Amino acid sequence: MIKKLSVLALFLLLIGGTGAVLTFSRSNTAVQISESKTFSAAPINTVELNTDNAEVNVMVTPEETARVEVSGAGNPDNDISFDADTEDGALKVQLHEQQQKFFTIGFVSSDLTLSVYLPEKTYQSIYITNRNGRVQLQKMDTNQMDVHVNNGQIQAKDIAAKEVKVQADNGKISLEHVDGILSGKVANGSIHVLTKDLDRPMQLASNNGSITVQTEQEPTNTTFDVHKDNGEINILNKYSGNARFGDGKNLIKLKTNNGKITVTK
Repeated sequence: MIKKLSVLALFLLLIGGTGAVLTFSRSNTAVQISESKTFSAAPINTVELNTDNAEVNVMVTPEETARVEVSGAGNPDNDISFDADTEDGALKVQLHEQQQKFFTIGFVSSDLTLSVYLPEKTYQSIYITNRNGRVQLQKMDTNQMDVHVNNGQIQAKDIAAKEVKVQADNGKISLEHVDGILSGKVANGSIHVLTKDLDRPMQLASNNGSITVQTEQEPTNTTFDVHKDNGEINILNKYSGNARFGDGKNLIKLKTNNGKITVTK
């Protein structure tokens, strides 16, 4: 009798082990995701993107319609929701990821990309919030641009705007030929700005990281208000602190607690 019970226990253990292996295998297989939505661009004047864990790319398209695509691999233990729609002249996109189980043994991480293609025109505003992942914008024309990332880089290139605000808690900020009044803030990471000139207001701040501003032309009507706790300051190889060019109408404030501040031509 004892022998039969032992055999039965071993049999049940093998079945349970096989089930565990199958479950573990499924939980370690990424789910491929690919979805696309198109919209008439004529009524769209505002773009609002809200994502959890994804790389976000925003770029122009020669097409007459706006297109939103999500692609990549998702964690099978997570619930991924994608929604894109237009409302009152705004293109609103939501991409969220939520863990379904309290405890999982899988080792698959999501690798999602949200791509937004916008027809070339001047938009009233572009708002982007992303918890984890890089945000890239290129060749956009907008009155106002506001980007906030918790963990990840912000890269903007060839942006025609009146006002630009970018903020990253942990990550690098890179702005190349971005017009308008600039405001950039990062808690842990560096800030790099490449610009044609410095005759416009600018405010850049980092808690831990360097600030580098590279200009093609020397300023003619600008005041530099710079501050650092630990690090060096170099303004165009001429000043190691606050400086004024011309009447100083345009105020550029650069502040870092730990890191260098460099303005170079």
